[in-house]
Amino acid sequence: MLRQLSTRLARRGHEVHVATTKFGVSRNEELRDAVFVHRFELSGHAAFGIKGDPAAYLDLVRSRSWDVIAMHCAQIWTTDLLLPYLRGIAATKVFVGHGLLIFESIGVTSQILIYFCWPIYSGLRQRSHRSSLGSKWRRIPLLL
Repeated sequence: MLRQLSTRLARRGHEVHVATTKFGVSRNEELRDAVFVHRFELSGHAAFGIKGDPAAYLDLVRSRSWDVIAMHCAQIWTTDLLLPYLRGIAATKVFVGHGLLIFESIGVTSQILIYFCWPIYSGLRQRSHRSSLGSKWRRIPLLL
């Protein structure tokens, strides 16, 4: 799904950057199907620890004036590392949740999840009403 989304946005003229984990691939960066792919030797999530040095990833996020930052999944290093910095990033933020399986596995109820996640959600939605997806968005990093 994310590959389709990123390549189709790039074909429409948007500059799309994807940050992802480096899985046995020799290149840290490449242009693939008109999408800039940035790979980092990072893994894990905030709950149980992130392995690797996040400096290069955070430098990439801070390196430009992005129009949109799309974060896919919670409990993954690409999202978790950005949480402390979201208020300082001027880009519109989009969070696409794919479930919180770790909480379900330990029996946490949905009411507790809403309480836990509300500060994240409210921080993200503060900017979401200011812009609508249109031709003015040209630089879009997708964080996988």
